[in-house]
Amino acid sequence: MNKKPVVMLVSEENLDVLKEVTNMLTEHNILVKCMKDDDFNVMFNVDCANVDVDMSDETFLTIAKMAHEEDITFNQKITNILRKQIEKEENEKYKSDGFQTTSRCGF
Repeated sequence: MNKKPVVMLVSEENLDVLKEVTNMLTEHNILVKCMKDDDFNVMFNVDCANVDVDMSDETFLTIAKMAHEEDITFNQKITNILRKQIEKEENEKYKSDGFQTTSRCGF
């Protein structure tokens, strides 16, 4: 009995990762469809953006150590820090406008 192929949608950004496993995917009848990053993000409701962050070497090392202690990547630690700061500033804005706030993002 022939198995129907599985289609795997991949953003252009992640296509290089799959080059290493192309043979395995083909053997298992998995077809890879590459999509532009923006189209992929819209289709799967991925809310992301590239953000450049300038920091001193000392700050970099401090954050890298924090990420290591939490067993997460440096990028994830930076993302967490930025999200917390954005939420803090939004909460302060809403409070100054007379609204009560609760954590909406779960961190």
